[in-house]
Amino acid sequence: MALATPVLTHRMALSFAARAQGLTLQEVIDDVSRHVARIEEAA
Repeated sequence: MALATPVLTHRMALSFAARAQGLTLQEVIDDVSRHVARIEEAA
């Protein structure tokens, strides 16, 4: 998970709809990281 933020920041781009909603790329990456962490804990 330590490399998730720099890798995803480099590879992802927000859609127009996401930008219009005021989302930031960092918010999306944080949300994805939280979901993955929960899945890993449950496994």
